[in-house]
Amino acid sequence: NGYLNSRLGVDGFSPDALMKDTDGWVNPAGRTPTKEERPVSELVDTYISQIALHRTGGSGGECMSLLLVFISNVLGSPSERKFRGINVAGKAFGSKVKTVTGGVKLLKALGWKKVEGEDKLVLEDDDYDAAELKEAKMKLERAKFAFDAEQDRAKAAAIDRAGQSWQP
Repeated sequence: NGYLNSRLGVDGFSPDALMKDTDGWVNPAGRTPTKEERPVSELVDTYISQIALHRTGGSGGECMSLLLVFISNVLGSPSERKFRGINVAGKAFGSKVKTVTGGVKLLKALGWKKVEGEDKLVLEDDDYDAAELKEAKMKLERAKFAFDAEQDRAKAAAIDRAGQSWQP
């Protein structure tokens, strides 16, 4: 019928064919390593790259913005437990993070875990490293800046083709 099956779950969009993401990293034993076998910084780089591929409608940029809010809230108020919980059933999370390949995986790589029986991801005290969160925030900020610049260039090019002028 020409359509590929896919699923939208707590881990985000999961297509059944070519779009299915592989991290492209194989350890010497020839198998894909577990999270514990790969440095978090490499996982963060991989997932940010996947998020940045979502250019249509700016969904990759929206995802990065929301991820930055989650990370910034934890770094800004590390003792405030309310900032460590994310409602995965919420409209913003569902439309901006869950549907973007790499969004949920990035949160999980940074230590957020699914709470059994609840629609929540939680970052516990023992499950995260503040230095890793700071590094991820910095990488996301750079990626968001580059993403926005590319979106602006694309808009300007489209307007130029239409013979109009545009100011960012």
